[in-house]
Amino acid sequence: MSIPLITAHTGCMNTEANTLESVVEGIRHGADVVEVDVRATRDGISVLAHDVHVPVGDRLLPIMDMDYVNSGLTRLDEVLELVKRHNKIANLDLKTIDAADSMIECVQSLDMLDRVIVTGCHQREASELKRRYSKVQVLLNTDVEWFDGRDYNEAVNHACRIAVDTGCCGININYKYVRSQLIDRASQLYLPVSVWTVDDIFVMKSLVDMGAHSITTNKVYELSLLLNNSSTS
Repeated sequence: MSIPLITAHTGCMNTEANTLESVVEGIRHGADVVEVDVRATRDGISVLAHDVHVPVGDRLLPIMDMDYVNSGLTRLDEVLELVKRHNKIANLDLKTIDAADSMIECVQSLDMLDRVIVTGCHQREASELKRRYSKVQVLLNTDVEWFDGRDYNEAVNHACRIAVDTGCCGININYKYVRSQLIDRASQLYLPVSVWTVDDIFVMKSLVDMGAHSITTNKVYELSLLLNNSSTS
């Protein structure tokens, strides 16, 4: 895999988010990594879902109060098996720390700890997840409050310090807050910077030039084409 890694955002290439179709399309168009949102049902099954509730008939019901059989959602193990078969990486965006145990159990059952990166974890969640499962690779999600209204270099140092203190393997950040100072400082600490969610080709090019480690996008084909053109020019 070359750098930056192409991470297919769930729902990429105009597919429905958190479906096998989205994963397949991401892989088919050149993704190195596929991202999905993870929650858990009442009976401890890891499923793909962004929101707390899912529609059931004319009602919205909390996923955590439902059994899998009634949820209509895709199981995480289906995605992981697909990722493993294609020799890719799964980016598991953990939506609630309460779903962590079932998620890690699912990952371990398929012997995929080395092919999974967990995102969605801010300082408290990252610290808790690393305390429970020290071998899991976790990217620290930065808080916008660290950057809004604050000296940028100070914010960079704060984010890097929290990532190191929590045992995270890198930083996951909204592209709007990325400048070269962040990537340069993080690289000095061996902290790769993963950037989300970028669909503008000019922003992609800027992040490539800055040295971003991974770029999350809905437009997987466009980013793949950009990187291929850059490597041959």
